[in-house]
Amino acid sequence: RGPQGHNGVPERDGRASLDGRGKQRPYDETGAWGALPQWDIPPRPVTDRRQPPADSRQPPANGRHPGTTTTMTDPSPPKRFHHVGLRAHDPQPDEDHVAASRCWVTDPADHPSRIEYLRYAPDSPIAAEFMDAPHVAYEVAHLAPHLEGKELYLPPFDVGDPPFATVAFTREDGLFVEYMQFKPGRRWFND
Repeated sequence: RGPQGHNGVPERDGRASLDGRGKQRPYDETGAWGALPQWDIPPRPVTDRRQPPADSRQPPANGRHPGTTTTMTDPSPPKRFHHVGLRAHDPQPDEDHVAASRCWVTDPADHPSRIEYLRYAPDSPIAAEFMDAPHVAYEVAHLAPHLEGKELYLPPFDVGDPPFATVAFTREDGLFVEYMQFKPGRRWFND
């Protein structure tokens, strides 16, 4: 056994240990911990932690959940995740040029995590705060309902020549969000 520690409880390597009640507990002769005390605590009922309690799914009295911009009684129009946009400083393979923002972008469909890399020209009219921030993009059937009542950061503009989509950027809860309305039968620059 190691040297005697505080209150005669053995220490190991100069460290005394505590049991669950804040009391020190000794090692046995082999240097392993002695038996842990039995607790008189009734077991907790098993619950499905993936589902919140039924009452927490009810909307608050004001009809809005924290951090949302739509009410539970008036759901926003449908949208589908398209990509996450991240800044690139070096040229990327298969970039396409976006004339309106003076930048080059990659096709998120070519990336396993649907990342779009954006590389800006030195004379791009886009503000640095936007260039350096990620954005999330959604495909929508119509832009107008998704822009209504939101802080518009970049108003709608066409992308591609000929255009394959009209896009707009908002700022929502501190995040830049792109909404993309595709032209019929089009999905990217070269299709």
